[in-house]
Amino acid sequence: MASKQGLRSVFRPQYPRHALGLLGEPSIQPKPKISRRHQRHSGTKRSKAAAPAARGKMLKFLSKVVVEYCPLDPRKAAAVELLAQCNGRKAKDSNPACSVELRRLPAPPASADPKPQPPRVLVTYLNGAEEAVVAAEGATAQGIRDQILARGRLIDTEQMFRDGGETWPVVIPEEELGMSFPGIKVPPFISQFVERPACVGVCCSSALNAI
Repeated sequence: MASKQGLRSVFRPQYPRHALGLLGEPSIQPKPKISRRHQRHSGTKRSKAAAPAARGKMLKFLSKVVVEYCPLDPRKAAAVELLAQCNGRKAKDSNPACSVELRRLPAPPASADPKPQPPRVLVTYLNGAEEAVVAAEGATAQGIRDQILARGRLIDTEQMFRDGGETWPVVIPEEELGMSFPGIKVPPFISQFVERPACVGVCCSSALNAI
């Protein structure tokens, strides 16, 4: 008489391997291969990927950058990092005419104040305006770059208005500040693709009802 194990093997129906997973038995599937390069870069943040673009934009508004610090000053980290970013290939390609210089400050004598002059970043904008950004203790290269970018965008906007024959700064009359927005009328061929929300405000709802 055959054993129970032998009977099971004899009367057990034979199914294809790809159907075993549907019958409740685990099917073995190969794991997807992940390259080492993907594993190394999968955890990087988006801010790191967007950093090179911001570095290039900063030099777009400048004609000269001078980074000065004392080599013995422990507060030089932000200035050194910003100098390395300005000397990068992408930053140089964004504005080849912008000159980047390093100015090393001498160490103070032993009898003087042990803390020398704080590191500074001296920038000259395209319109000739100069600005000195002090890299005080706790400053970061990103903070200095954002400050220069904000000033550069403001100067660029001012130049656009002046080239267009407009006055600067832009003065909005006080009576216009209290005026209601008339709304925007959507063309008929676009309105059929726009879903009308339940509550979008007086201006938008009046514009949609007028179609």
